[in-house]
Amino acid sequence: MKGFANVVGVDDGPFLSRGLNAAPERSAGQRASNGVDSLEAPPHPRFPARTNPPTSSAQGPFTADHRGDVVLCGTVYARERLDGVLFGRCRRDGRNATGAIARLVGESRFADHAQCVLLAGLTFGGFNVVDLPVLHAALGIPILVVMRRRPRFAAIQAALLGHVRGGEAKWARIERAGPVEPCAGLFVQRAGLSAGQAEATLGLHIRYGHLPECLRVAHLLAAARTRGHSHGAA
Repeated sequence: MKGFANVVGVDDGPFLSRGLNAAPERSAGQRASNGVDSLEAPPHPRFPARTNPPTSSAQGPFTADHRGDVVLCGTVYARERLDGVLFGRCRRDGRNATGAIARLVGESRFADHAQCVLLAGLTFGGFNVVDLPVLHAALGIPILVVMRRRPRFAAIQAALLGHVRGGEAKWARIERAGPVEPCAGLFVQRAGLSAGQAEATLGLHIRYGHLPECLRVAHLLAAARTRGHSHGAA
């Protein structure tokens, strides 16, 4: 079974809050004074961008009630070669992860390059749950959700239904994502590819440690974009 060589791996950054020296808000696409582009990804036809999104810098741990944005990072790989890096964001515990990832990949210059998207789990920014069938339909390419461990669904369901606003809808997205399957020493959920293709794709891209390289590097870059340096192992 042949795997996908050209992939995009997407992970999120650590939860950080606005600091005292946070940058002022900028409109989408506006360049900051230090020459760094806004984190806002271009609009996707099915998921219009929000108007005047906040693009402030972040530092320091989130307070319990903070609902700011979290960095998304996408790494574009052709087998062993890193071809590009994408940055976007989604709302912590929000409901825009599906659209944010669709914009991140689908409106990038690498959209025609990508054969498959690998996600570091189904949730981003806490409980911002990706709607897997919708993301697959929006991008038109296979989506592979990769996890180190099998999720504890009973605990997740209890947390969502008992403590998270809109938890019923978020839990429904998790159920729509389909079963969690063991694959190449990891656990996966998939849309648009077979179990054999999933295993072959992971085999092509796992080289250091247990994760595919596109997700390992996306994890490091997302942390570095947020903190100014990478943090922890990947």
